Amino acid sequence: MFNKKTARKPHRGGRLWWLSGLVVLTMALLVTKFTLNLGYLLLSHGNGHGHWSAPFEVWAKNGEDKAAARGAKAAAATVGGQQTASGVSEMIARLEQRESDLNRKEEELRRKEDYLKQMQKETEQKLQKLIVAQDEIQAYRDQKKSAETDRMKSLIKIYESMKPKGAAKLLESLDEQLVVKIISQMDTNLAATILANMDPAKAVKISTALTAP
Repeated sequence: MFNKKTARKPHRGGRLWWLSGLVVLTMALLVTKFTLNLGYLLLSHGNGHGHWSAPFEVWAKNGEDKAAARGAKAAAATVGGQQTASGVSEMIARLEQRESDLNRKEEELRRKEDYLKQMQKETEQKLQKLIVAQDEIQAYRDQKKSAETDRMKSLIKIYESMKPKGAAKLLESLDEQLVVKIISQMDTNLAATILANMDPAKAVKISTALTAP
């Protein structure tokens, strides 16, 4: 009698073999792909001549690249820090120079101001001296004028006390301007009498000067 279960066993075994073969083929393909990718990776990190490098050499090179990158970054940071410090130093130097210039200009202005104050003080002192001198000169003039007035008054009194004929004779020998001053300040009647006793030509000149504005 034909057994169905027994007849199906060879077919199931063949199916399992086929599945096993498919799994192996898939794994082979994956290994091949991984190998190709790894080869491409190693080739890209090779020595530039198309040869592969050992894995530890690639890792070492990667480590060197990272160390070089860190060193470059540190160097860049150092250079940047130095440039920043240099820029700050230059800015501080410029500010100090500007402050020095301002202090120098301020000192110059202070000296000029002190000089102007000193000049103003000396000018005021000189002006004060000039005012004092002017007052002294004016006082001297006033004193001189007063003295001349006093002398003129005394001289007039002398001529007034004299006889008209004698006074006329003496006045004829004096300067015409002085005679005019004396006659102008005398009593009118006495002055007319003295002029009448003077030389007619002299008397005319004195009379003309007396009537002049």
